[in-house]
Amino acid sequence: MSPKPLQIRSIDIEIDAPDTVAWDVLVDFANYARWNSFTPKIDTDLPLGDPLGTQLKLWVPSMKGTEPVDVVTHYFRIFDRPRHLAWEHPPEAASPHLTRRDQHLEALSPNRCRYYSTDTFLGDTAEALYSRHGVWVQRGLDTVAIELKEEAERIAHSTGG
Repeated sequence: MSPKPLQIRSIDIEIDAPDTVAWDVLVDFANYARWNSFTPKIDTDLPLGDPLGTQLKLWVPSMKGTEPVDVVTHYFRIFDRPRHLAWEHPPEAASPHLTRRDQHLEALSPNRCRYYSTDTFLGDTAEALYSRHGVWVQRGLDTVAIELKEEAERIAHSTGG
């Protein structure tokens, strides 16, 4: 029997902007440095069609403390515009952990939405990863929610949307 997945959920945050504006911020990877301090850089080439399986390279602050950033490879698993975005890190030699980030948007009205995200740790290393980095990940997910709200509202209010 495989170990039970362990999940961290961000705060739920209401955004005074349409869900499509918040979505566009989430998938504008070239501009993450402008608003996202937890994952300030993501390199990916979104294809014109279905992006499932497309590789993303995430630059995140190092949890080891020996390097300023870690670069971690993930792959798109869900791309359901403008509701649900998910990517997954499969186990590999350099990082044997199976993790998944899901980001959710729910339209509350034409000009307001709700956002939350989860990080799920799966497989044999889930418990160790959760116990070592859970607090750090929780803080990061909450920070992304707050920063996404600020950026989406800035864009919506500057464009009148």
